Amino acid sequence: MRDIDCHLFASLFTAPVIMRHVGRPLAPGAVSTAFDAVLAEMDRVPACRLYWTLATRDGADVGLISLSTGPGIGLAEMGIMLVSNAQGRGLAREACTALLAEVFRTSLVCSVLLRHRRGNAAMAALAGRLGFQSPDVEGGLCQWRLELAGWEGLARPQPCE
Repeated sequence: MRDIDCHLFASLFTAPVIMRHVGRPLAPGAVSTAFDAVLAEMDRVPACRLYWTLATRDGADVGLISLSTGPGIGLAEMGIMLVSNAQGRGLAREACTALLAEVFRTSLVCSVLLRHRRGNAAMAALAGRLGFQSPDVEGGLCQWRLELAGWEGLARPQPCE
């Protein structure tokens, strides 16, 4: 993610329909502060959170995917948000599959978490298809977990080219 991606960030984090499964939408005045904070997190050494923009094959920006590392060694958390018209087209599955494959290939991460608010049926279905284990539910949040061994045990189709 770069400075020029602020418009995409704003379109995702201020949209009530998208944020209903994530948290409270940002007020328009808070977007630049939040975006600057994200860029600062990415510039830290070592980076504790990375964001990538997601685009269609024709170059239209449609979402963000992130990976955060915490204090636990070998543990990361993945997140993804797509604009409404990009949802339900397999883009999230393709992006998550590619990120998980790369993360687990490095052998630096042995477990990935995925969280969403209860009631997010699309994310629950995606987590299940990706091999994440049934979620722990606490305080309205579902937290899924995928271990390296579980990932390696799944047969996956190759992405379309």
